[in-house]
Amino acid sequence: MTIEEPERISLGESAYRLLRADIISCRIAPGERLTEKGLSAETGFGVSPLRDALSRLEHDGLVTTLPRKYYQVTPISPKSISDLFDVWALLGPDIIRRGLQNASDEQRARLKAGAAAMHEFAEDEHTTETALRFIEAADKNFFLLAEATGSVYLQSFLQRVVNDLGRVWALILTANPGAADVSAFWMHDTLNYESADDAAKAAKKHIARVRRIVMRIVQNWPSVVDSEVVPMRLVARS
Repeated sequence: MTIEEPERISLGESAYRLLRADIISCRIAPGERLTEKGLSAETGFGVSPLRDALSRLEHDGLVTTLPRKYYQVTPISPKSISDLFDVWALLGPDIIRRGLQNASDEQRARLKAGAAAMHEFAEDEHTTETALRFIEAADKNFFLLAEATGSVYLQSFLQRVVNDLGRVWALILTANPGAADVSAFWMHDTLNYESADDAAKAAKKHIARVRRIVMRIVQNWPSVVDSEVVPMRLVARS
């Protein structure tokens, strides 16, 4: 019997994973300004690994470098959400179609397990924690489908889109965790289509439905300030 050694990662990788998780979950809010010194005090990481992490996050489109060594988390606006769904309506169904066409039996088993996890989180008590776990489960399923396509380009494009979709879902689900139901049951049903083309058509309809729901929520969002969508908790403080 062998015992697997824990994964060894650099300080820069650790800082990147921490900051990325906090940005995707909106614990670090869209539009928030950051400094290396401030992040060092909050996280305990040195300036060098944080600088490496922030450079990678800028490449991911999650932060922007500002003058005087400031960084800003990329804001979210109603327009950026609408534009995001324009792209997702093209990319999502194609990943599903190609992924289902090429998935191995082992990958299909993992997809079904992932869909079951989404069901479980949606049926749990609707809390911020279960909502964020739902986002993680959904991401894993789409990355598995992208992996099954065999296209590194689709996988690369998906990473950027998933970053922003994750932030949108984090905002929506922390305000209305029950919205997870919209996607959880559809993902489970998608895997039961005999035709990958039919699954892709269903995906396109589903994405259009989700878009309508999300945009309706955003348009009534009480914290849309200067055309930016910010977490509810920040409005409560003002």
